[in-house]
Amino acid sequence: MASKMVSLKMTAKEAKEDMGYPMSTKAAGKIDLPKYPYDTKLRLGTDVLEKLGISPADYKVGETLEITAKVEVCATEMSERQSGERNCLELQITDIALDTKPKKKAKAEDDHLNSIAGGSAESELGEDY
Repeated sequence: MASKMVSLKMTAKEAKEDMGYPMSTKAAGKIDLPKYPYDTKLRLGTDVLEKLGISPADYKVGETLEITAKVEVCATEMSERQSGERNCLELQITDIALDTKPKKKAKAEDDHLNSIAGGSAESELGEDY
């Protein structure tokens, strides 16, 4: 059973800390801070793109897609350091599906299903979802 989807978007303060900037959040705002933690980025190379039957030319930077994946736990790490506790879970993707439906069609389907269910996913999850 899938867990509830949660946003991993970082605040400016979290992004600053993640990158190790010792400056104030206001000063850090002038720097191009990441929106999400580095270790959450997924890079699909040529071989994987070919297996999925897709091309980078089919997508635009900033476009939102959905993936479904099966993963294998490769390692677990729990350690205590002077700077605090550190936990890590290393996962290997073994199977993946990328929703290649056009975004507008997917949104229209979501809106239709939400109207039937009597709610809106956007109103519950916020604009960033």
